[in-house]
Amino acid sequence: MAVRSAQLWGAVAGMSAALAVVVGYLIDGERMVWAVAAAETLVFMAWVGRRFRGKVVGRAVAHGPDAAHCERCRRARARLEHR
Repeated sequence: MAVRSAQLWGAVAGMSAALAVVVGYLIDGERMVWAVAAAETLVFMAWVGRRFRGKVVGRAVAHGPDAAHCERCRRARARLEHR
């Protein structure tokens, strides 16, 4: 259900962006199209940054320069140190 909801809102965002560019062109021409495109780009970059920041924050198992980023790498490092 979440995938369908995401697809729906992605389609809504795409259509509204296209309509905003068309309206910008009809109102003031080139300057308004650039402003709308810049605003859309900033909003998209903020969304991507927020989405991926949540994935990175909880990922670290340990801290420090020799910390493994996942359990598999931590076990591999432990095997190497054991030898």
